Amino acid sequence: MHAPYRYNRSVRDEEFVQRVRRHTPSSMIPLVARYGAAFADEKAYRNAKYAVFAPWVLGEVARASLVYGTEFNRTRATDDDLLSCCAAYQALRDPELGRGGREAVGHFLLRIGGEQLAFQQAVLNDLSRPVALLEQTMPRKALTVATDGWAERLLGCSLQDYVGAAILLHTGALKNGGTFDLEWLSQPHFSDVTREVPADLLRQVIESQYTATREQLRDLQHAAESRAGVPDSQYRRFGFNPLSSRPAVAGLADRLLIPVPAFIVRKASPLGIYYSGLEKWGTSFSADLGALFEAYVGRQLGLLPDATVVPEIAHGRRKGERSVDWFAVFDDCVVLVEVKSTRPTEPVRLGDARLPDALGGVLSTAVRQLNTSASPIRSNQRRSPCAGPWSGMRRRSLRGGPGPGRRYEASGGDRSVDLLRGRSRPEPAAAQGPHLGPPRSHSRGRGVRQGPGPGIRGRAGLPQARRGAACSTGSASTAGAKASAARCPKPTTLA
Repeated sequence: MHAPYRYNRSVRDEEFVQRVRRHTPSSMIPLVARYGAAFADEKAYRNAKYAVFAPWVLGEVARASLVYGTEFNRTRATDDDLLSCCAAYQALRDPELGRGGREAVGHFLLRIGGEQLAFQQAVLNDLSRPVALLEQTMPRKALTVATDGWAERLLGCSLQDYVGAAILLHTGALKNGGTFDLEWLSQPHFSDVTREVPADLLRQVIESQYTATREQLRDLQHAAESRAGVPDSQYRRFGFNPLSSRPAVAGLADRLLIPVPAFIVRKASPLGIYYSGLEKWGTSFSADLGALFEAYVGRQLGLLPDATVVPEIAHGRRKGERSVDWFAVFDDCVVLVEVKSTRPTEPVRLGDARLPDALGGVLSTAVRQLNTSASPIRSNQRRSPCAGPWSGMRRRSLRGGPGPGRRYEASGGDRSVDLLRGRSRPEPAAAQGPHLGPPRSHSRGRGVRQGPGPGIRGRAGLPQARRGAACSTGSASTAGAKASAARCPKPTTLA
């Protein structure tokens, strides 16, 4: 019987958990891992016939079995049992839709976004972004903990080796029914891999960063609930899943079991690294990551054709006020970009009554900064420090770009502003400059290093650093950038 016909009624969360707990975790998790590998590709689970095996469904079945299941007096799970458990999950109903007020739809979309969007991002983009963001981006201010050697102190290896281990683990799981045997690293056909990264180092990284036993996963779940509170049962499935922190399960079989391969990608992404750094260094690491992300967004804006990118402007009394983080100046408009590096907290993922307080502070600050910087542009106040860098530009047109080394005069306090150039310029934007921050030394010497390629550290066909960093933009699950466009007249030459 197809899954949609197993439950022609709504199911409560308690019933779903009890359906999963009928079976031993030692039999359920290998099944979930096999189906997780078979339906990891979005094209597979978007087929209506197999949507019941979507990764967020399998991930919650695995969590219920690992955290709440037991080996005592339970039956072995079969393929049909897994189908019934997934069907029960699909029959769960949203706690607000049909019963809530006008905010119910917005809350529902937040919950669905937190549940599903992380699994629908491009794998290669997510795996290339850590190096592009954390090593190839120069911040505009000094960092406190993400300094030279930070990756080794946090992860026990270089950032490239950390991401490389994720690529190996992810690929191995997809090709081997959701399993990975660490003994494979000693076999001859892995020599091309271990020649680049020693087998002992790969084993150490996989075991220390990506793997946990069932008992350790339970401890992670309890620790998260002690910090954020235990959600109401109808919101439980939208909460923290310990597999997102340790996606490989040890101790249930001779090999590692990977119930949801996409969790490996999340663990190696900037979002996963953020949580690891936050656990070790607290808010100091999140502040450093915010500074890097702000500069990273500027790098992306610098690739816009026919746009001049201006960084944050200090103005007001003694330069004590700050504008938005970036301005993208076109011929007929100015786009304001305010970067806020934040992560979805438990109230945001659950979309519950705590949501206004959780979102209010971050969003209100960003909107206020956008409006403050947009107001003088709309009114064309040429004496305003915020309007200075573009209201007094001496130029004919941005199309085609200015001549090499051209600087624009400003009417405000900053008499000249160096500008990043888009792809349509005769020369690319500088890799470093006054508003991109000082270069950071690296243990492997000067210059831009390449990110992970084929064979973990392969070099074939790898794009240049700026282009590689621009392969995708930051996601909502990692951070957000808010933009506002303010229309203004075409720039004119001032006498």
